[in-house]
Amino acid sequence: MTFQSLFSAMTRGPVLRTALSVSLLVGTCLNLINQGAAVWHGAAIDWLRLGLNYLVPFCVSAFSGVRAARTMASDIPDRETTS
Repeated sequence: MTFQSLFSAMTRGPVLRTALSVSLLVGTCLNLINQGAAVWHGAAIDWLRLGLNYLVPFCVSAFSGVRAARTMASDIPDRETTS
C-alpha cells in the first residue's frame, strides 16, 4: 500500500466521516484535558498542541478504518473461486 493510495482511502466516504467524528470528539476531550486551565482562565493557548489533538485521532481512526476495510475485503472469498 503506497502513501498515496492510503491517503486517498483515508479521505473518502464513510472512513472520512467516521474519522472526522472521532477526531472531533476525542480532540475536544484531549484539548479540555491538556489546555482546560488556559481556556477557562484566559491564558495563552498552544495552537500547535490544539491542532495535533485533533490531527492524531483523525489519523489513527482513518488508518484503522482503511486497514479494517481492506482486511475484511481480503477475508471474503471471491465469488468466482467458490462457484
